[in-house]
Amino acid sequence: MTLSAKTDRRFVRARGDSTRYVLVTLTAPTRERATDRPALNVAFILDRSGSMGGQKIALAREAVVRAIGGLGERDRFSVVAYDDRIDVVVESTNASAEAKRNAVERLRAIDARGSTNLAEGWLRGAEQVALHQADGAVNRCLLLT
Repeated sequence: MTLSAKTDRRFVRARGDSTRYVLVTLTAPTRERATDRPALNVAFILDRSGSMGGQKIALAREAVVRAIGGLGERDRFSVVAYDDRIDVVVESTNASAEAKRNAVERLRAIDARGSTNLAEGWLRGAEQVALHQADGAVNRCLLLT
């Protein structure tokens, strides 16, 4: 860590009554990034029921898009959308650049409608993760509602 201090003046009045300013700068050391995190196997389960209308569905879609964008080549993902119907929008796949592009395209078409069948939506997402569950990987279902 580096610490530096700069004052506004060189001298201080001997009798006092002086307001002084100091600029203190702290520079933290550079942290090395860990590159060998475990592979991720994740299902994004998106609620598209009528209660998700407007900005809610837009924000949930954008969260999935950003999460998919952060996945690496060793990772897997799937996307399930549910209301009263359950659709596996993207079956579990490796997070290649092409797969991510296709998923984002499909996500943009999802809009709010229908009633809610959360239980079956979650179950279908869990099935997608279970198909490729691996020891040492992080296997998760993320429910966005």
